[in-house]
Parts: sequence; structure tokens; C-alpha cells
Amino acid sequence: MRQAADSTRPVLIYGAGDHGLVVAEAADCAGRRVLGFIDDQVAAETSLGSWKVLGSAADINPDDAEVIVAIGNNTTRFTVTNRLVYEGVRLARIIHPGAHVSGSALIAEGVYIGPGAVVNARARLDRSVIVNSGAIVEHDAEIEAAVHLAPRATLTGNVFIGMRAMLGAGCIVLPNRVIGADAIIGAGAVVNRDVPDNTKVIGVPAKPID
Repeated sequence: MRQAADSTRPVLIYGAGDHGLVVAEAADCAGRRVLGFIDDQVAAETSLGSWKVLGSAADINPDDAEVIVAIGNNTTRFTVTNRLVYEGVRLARIIHPGAHVSGSALIAEGVYIGPGAVVNARARLDRSVIVNSGAIVEHDAEIEAAVHLAPRATLTGNVFIGMRAMLGAGCIVLPNRVIGADAIIGAGAVVNRDVPDNTKVIGVPAKPID
């Protein structure tokens, strides 16, 4: 994981769906040149917003552009991202200009941070994390790869989020809590105790459900 100046190279958006369009528009707002979409399921030349689908993963040339995987499903995003990295593709990091990101936060390549989001001091975001619109990551939080924070999810200080966890809209994780890998936190839940791997919790306070 590293923090570096964002590239000025063109960007390809991997995933021609709703989230892909959101990421494309954010990249455009941030001054990045968006070439279009890559998608293995959507036909080439299909239009989405101001851009078109240019082809499938087989058409990616690592010398032409950086790529961000804009797929909402955490497991799929994790798998596709790791494959691209193995193939030598450079990942783009897209931060909407309306987000606030601390200079001491560490943001890996492949991360998307949406408008109104806040990432505070010494937070660490691993590869392919989504911090959606208005979500808050407070100081010293650590987020592993391919986690998704839905709109207005709030992580208070010193929390740890395991890889591929899904945190629903408006949920709150209280200080020093640990959320396990592949856990699901329901929308609006308040998490006041640790959540094990592969566990779904809902409610106030959050409790496990089958």
C-alpha cells in the first residue's frame, strides 16, 4: 500500500454498470481522461453516459491506460483486481474532488472515494476499497482489500475492517471494533462489538442473523 500523486494517464473503467458510470463521472470531475468502459458481459460500442464500452478484459493494453475495477460485488471486484495486477495492469485511484482525504491517510491503487466522503488522519485503505458518497473513515481506521462502505456509512476511530466486508448505508461502527472478512453490516446498524468473519448483523445495537 502506498500514497502517491494521482496519475495523469488515461483511465479505463472495468464494469459498465451503474457503479461504473458513477466512477467514470467522478474520474472526469477529477480531471482524468476517461477512455471508456471494459466489460466482459456488455457488447462493445454500447453507450453508457458520455462513454462507450470499448471491449473486454482481453482488449486491455497496460501501456495505454490505468484501470479501475468498478464492480459493486466485493468478491468479483477482488478477483478481477488481483488478476489484472498479476497481468501487469496498473490500477487507477479515483478520488472525487468533493471528498476530503487527509494527507496522512494511505490510499492504495484501485480505490474509489466518492463525493462528500471523508478519510481522516492515518487511515489505511487497501486495494479496491469503495468509500461511497458521504461515507466517513475516521482516524487510524484500517480497511482491507475490496471492502465497500455504502453511502453515509461511518467508521469511527481505530476500527479494523476485514477484506470484502460490506457495510450498509448509514451504519455506524463504534471505536476500536473489528469487522471480520466477508462480514455484512446491515443498513442503519450500530456496531458496538466485534463481528466475526462471514457474519451478517443488523439493528441497533447490531446483532447476528442467519
